[in-house]
Amino acid sequence: MKLGARRRHPHRRQAHPHRHAQRRGEIREARDRTESEPVRRRRGEDNRETGQRTIAQRSTSRRLRETDRDADREGEEKRRRAQRERHGQGIGECRRDRAALDEARAQIATKRGAEPPCILDRDWTVEPELTAEPSRIGGGGPRGEQECRGIARGEAKEGEGEREHAPIQQHRARGGAEEDGGAHAVISHRSRLASTCAAVVASLAVACIAPQRPDDVLVLASGADLESANPLVTTHTLARQIQRYALLVTLTRYDSALTHQPYYARRWSWSGDRRTLTMALADNLRWHDGVPTTARDAAFTLLAARDPATGFPRAAELASLDTAEAADDTTLVLRFGAPQADLPPYLAELPLAPAHLLASLPHATLRSAPFNDAPVGNGPFVFASRRRGARWTFARNQRFPTTLGGPPALRGLTVAVVDEATTKFAGLASGELDMAGISPMMVELARRDRALQVLTYPVLFGTALFFNTTRPPFDDERVRLAVSRAIDRARIVEIALAGFGTPWSSPVPPDNPLTWSPRAMCDTAAADSLLDAAGWRRGADGMRRRAGLPLAIELLTVGSGDNVADQLLQGDLAARGIAVRVRQTEMGAFLTTARADPKRFDLLIAGVPGDLSLAYVSALFDTRQRGGTLDYTGYHRPTLDSLLRAATESPEGPRRRAAWITVQRALDSLAPATWIYHARGVQGVSRRVRGARMDLRGELVTVHDWSLARRGAP
Repeated sequence: MKLGARRRHPHRRQAHPHRHAQRRGEIREARDRTESEPVRRRRGEDNRETGQRTIAQRSTSRRLRETDRDADREGEEKRRRAQRERHGQGIGECRRDRAALDEARAQIATKRGAEPPCILDRDWTVEPELTAEPSRIGGGGPRGEQECRGIARGEAKEGEGEREHAPIQQHRARGGAEEDGGAHAVISHRSRLASTCAAVVASLAVACIAPQRPDDVLVLASGADLESANPLVTTHTLARQIQRYALLVTLTRYDSALTHQPYYARRWSWSGDRRTLTMALADNLRWHDGVPTTARDAAFTLLAARDPATGFPRAAELASLDTAEAADDTTLVLRFGAPQADLPPYLAELPLAPAHLLASLPHATLRSAPFNDAPVGNGPFVFASRRRGARWTFARNQRFPTTLGGPPALRGLTVAVVDEATTKFAGLASGELDMAGISPMMVELARRDRALQVLTYPVLFGTALFFNTTRPPFDDERVRLAVSRAIDRARIVEIALAGFGTPWSSPVPPDNPLTWSPRAMCDTAAADSLLDAAGWRRGADGMRRRAGLPLAIELLTVGSGDNVADQLLQGDLAARGIAVRVRQTEMGAFLTTARADPKRFDLLIAGVPGDLSLAYVSALFDTRQRGGTLDYTGYHRPTLDSLLRAATESPEGPRRRAAWITVQRALDSLAPATWIYHARGVQGVSRRVRGARMDLRGELVTVHDWSLARRGAP
C-alpha cells in the first residue's frame, strides 16, 4: 500500500491518512522533544465534547566519555528487574517475554526483503498530525483496547532529531488515572512488547521497495524537519548540529574535555587586560560557491548574533562583546567590555554565516532569508537538495582543507524526516536507515538484532512546565509553587521515559558542576498548604474552588495523541484538586501560542535544548531577550536580570558556581517555570557505521570521521 494513500478507519468509519506530520521547528529547535522532537506516541482518545481525555494504550562532566557500554547494560538490567518486580512478573512471565521477542524477531526477519522500505522515495511529506494507530495495525479492535488499559512506559529522547524546544512526544497509551489522580494502572511488559512488535512488523509489511543506495551514503532519521540552515536563527538541535559539524565551520571546537581547540581560528592571543582577543584564521577555506571565507564573515556572524533584532537564541551571551572587527582577511579582533577568563563558548558553538550572501539583509529579516532553505556552506559537507518535510541531502566537500581535517569519509549524508517511532525502527531493521533515535521500548529488540547496536549518551535537553504568570491562577507564585511540589518527577521518568532520564527541578542539568541540588522535588503536603493559603479550598468532591470558581486549567502540548507524561501530570494535579484539560496542537500552532504577546495559555509543557554555557536560561528569562524564541513565560524581573548577568559574567571557579546557584534558588522560589527531568539520548545504529561517538557535544560531533562498511562485510 502506498504510504500516502488514505484508508478507511475501521472503528470511526471515516477516512484518514495513514500518517500525518508535525512540526520543533524548532528540538524541538524536542525534544528538541529533545526533541528535541519528536518521538511519536500511541494515540489516546479525546472526548471532544467535554474536553476530558482517557489514556489510551501506550507501548511505549567535564569529561564526556559517558557512553560506557557496561554501565548502560547494568542500568538496563536494573530497569528490567525493577519493571518485572513492579508488574509482578515471575520466571514464567519472563520466559514468555523472551519468547515474544524471539517470535517478533522472526516475524521481522520474514518481512525483510533484499531491498529496504522506501522511506527516501516516498511521495508523502510530514503533516501536522499522526492518525495511524499502531495498536490497530497489529490487529487490535475495540475489545482488545478495553482489555489493555493503563499507562505503559513511554519514550526517552530518541536522539537529536527529536530534541527541540517542544515537548517530547511519547508512545501513546490507554487507561487513566483513578479518581484521586494518583493511582495509575500499568500494562504488562509482555503486552507492550507484543503491540510494539506488531507495529514494527506492520510497518515493514506496508513498506515499499526502493533502489539500493550507495554503500558510502549514510541516512540519519530526524523526527521533524530541520527548520533552517541559518545558524543565526535556528533552535532545532539537529539542525544546529548539521550546521556546526557538517555544513559550516566554527572558529574553535571543543575536545572531549570541553577545551577549545583550533579550527578555523588556528591560534589566538589575549591582551594584558584580557579585554581584546586576536585570532589568526586559516587562509585556505572557501564557501561552497568559491568565495573565500574571511575574518569579515566571522565579524558579521558575531555582530548579527548579538543584535536582538536577529532573534539569535543566545544573544545575551554576546552582551559583553563590544566589537568584532576584521583587521585583514585572516585576522579577527574581538573586544570585550570586561576581562574574560576564557574563550567564550559561542566561539566553538556558533557556526559562521556567509557575509557576502546575508550582510545586505536587515537582521530582522534573516529568519525568512532564502539562504535558510538553500544554504551555501564552507564545511566538510556541501548542501545538495531539500525536499520540504521529507529530507535534506549533503555531499562530500572534496575541497575541504586538510588543515581542518580534509574531505570527510562519507560520500554523502541524508537526513530523512521520519516522524513515527515504529517507522524509524522498521527503517533500521530493514537497513534503509543507518541511524535513528529509538524508544526505550525498542532497546531490547534492537540489541537482539545482530545488524544493530544501541548507543545511549547524555544530552543537553530538559523538559519543563512553563506558567503564564500574567493572569490567574498562575499570577500567584503560591499556585505555581504548589504545582511544582505536586509533581512526582521520579515516576514520570520511570514510566514515561523507561528510566532514560533524571528527575530534576532545576534548569541546570544534574551532570553540570554548576547545578544546584534542590529541596525535595515532590512534597504533596506542601502543595496542599500552598493552595490553601492562596484561597483555593477543597470541596466535597475533592476539587478546589475559590469564590465559587473551580481551579481548572489547560495544559498546552504538542502532538496528536496522548502523551504519557501529560497524563501523569494530569493525575498528579488532579490528586491535589486541580482539574487539568490537555490541549494538543501541531508544532507551528504551539510555538505561535507559546511566543505570543500577550500570553493566552495557562500552562505548557516544552522541551528546552540546552548548551554548555547555560545561555538558554538567559534566553528564557532575561528582559533583554523579551519576545525571543524561548520567551515562553513572559516573566522578566530586574532582580532576576542582575542575577543572570552576574552568573554569565563570573569567571570560572567557585564564584561562577555560587552565582549560578543563586540564579537557580531564585527560579525555584519564584517558579515562572519548573523543570521535570533532563533526558538521555538513545540511538539505534547500524553496525555498518564506523567511528560514531556521541556525548554532550552532540550526536554528530564525529560525523567527519564516520564511515560505512560495505553491505555484507563482516
